[in-house]
Amino acid sequence: LTGYWSPVTQQPVKNREAIIKSWSQSRLPSLRMLAKALVTTAHKAHAMSSPYFGSLSGYTDVPVNWKAGDGYDYKFIQVGSGDGVHEISTDVVIVGSGCGGGVSAKNLAEAGHKVIVVDKGYYFPPSQLPMPQSAGAKYLYDHGGVTMTDNTSAGIASGGAWGGGGTVNWSVCFRLQDFVREEWAAKGLPLFRSSEFDDCQDRVWDFIGASKSGIRHNHRNQVLLNGSSKLGWKADAVEQNTASKEHYCGQCHLACGSAEKRGPAVAWLPAAGEAGAEFMEGFE
Repeated sequence: LTGYWSPVTQQPVKNREAIIKSWSQSRLPSLRMLAKALVTTAHKAHAMSSPYFGSLSGYTDVPVNWKAGDGYDYKFIQVGSGDGVHEISTDVVIVGSGCGGGVSAKNLAEAGHKVIVVDKGYYFPPSQLPMPQSAGAKYLYDHGGVTMTDNTSAGIASGGAWGGGGTVNWSVCFRLQDFVREEWAAKGLPLFRSSEFDDCQDRVWDFIGASKSGIRHNHRNQVLLNGSSKLGWKADAVEQNTASKEHYCGQCHLACGSAEKRGPAVAWLPAAGEAGAEFMEGFE
């Protein structure tokens, strides 16, 4: 496949580069996919392990003036060792502790149902966050940080810890766009075209403290906003779920150590717990 008899690891760098380039331009889809997978893996490994990345970019794993916030005191169900049957009685089992699971758990528990939330991931308190890049890829994300599509055309970041994607997102809260709501309503879901759905979104935004009042933009974002305004384009800040607190540390993707980002593990699941919901972590 390389055009050489000796292993690729024994080739000089210029030969390895030429091999990858030839694969990326091959008529065989499998070779193009292999080239893309290797390049993606190399980029990811380099960004996580390079000793120069931090010194050149100024990025640090721990935010400046970092101080851990207060986390919720979760009481996870513990199953004893052995091969016998462990029986649990409940009304509802919610699989996944992410944004959808958290909202569902709170609503169902407060409505009086007996609820258990299970997740394959584990809870990390604010005192253990944010994680370093290498640890975060292992413990906070599925598949080490990147889940590739079957044809390797796209890499998807998927949260793998307690709180799911809401633990590792950038505190940005997108309201469902009008054209998406229209499409779903046309497919037989009229709720999304109604004012009732607007009320639902408003209740969610109020509970997680999503607003624009605490946003502080970096230089690049401000240039985009200013440029869009000068060009007459529609551009605006997107709401953040930080309860109007200025959240500028830059480590949201490695989980929030200040507990200011009101994701599922900070907002929805504690409320569910106060209403009687139970939780299991590390549940495959």
